[in-house]
Amino acid sequence: MRYKVTWTMYFTDSNIPDTIAVAIVEAATVSKARYAAYKQMIPDRGYRFEWFINETEVEKIEMENEHMIHKLKILPQYFEDKLQGMKKWEVRKNDRPFKAGDTLQLEEWSEKTGYTGRLLQEYIKKIYTEAPGIKEGYIIMNTEYISASYKTRGE
Repeated sequence: MRYKVTWTMYFTDSNIPDTIAVAIVEAATVSKARYAAYKQMIPDRGYRFEWFINETEVEKIEMENEHMIHKLKILPQYFEDKLQGMKKWEVRKNDRPFKAGDTLQLEEWSEKTGYTGRLLQEYIKKIYTEAPGIKEGYIIMNTEYISASYKTRGE
């Protein structure tokens, strides 16, 4: 779930008494966690201003035309199959707004060592919500390889 956040910044100009300038700032869509952080944000940067979140302006954004990057774990044996081009699909729980055109960022993860640092990106070509043998609440995504990389800690 993502939100559109609009907030207003009120500040005064010490050179002109009794003036209040108002700037309305609209953020890009943000996650629920980022929205919660904004709600608690009242920064003090040496200026006389306050930030107010107008909660009535918060609305759920329909992601129909926006492509998302979904970061997911993948076990080493499946990661290798993907790298070698033998696995061009993903079966996943349908707990995210997956859609054709989105990108999967698959990060190799081992139960013994955790994240290995290897990752690959794939493009979602097509999504199947119903197919013989697939459990309810799961989907099959036909994917196409984009790139692979290795990141070290701290990146």
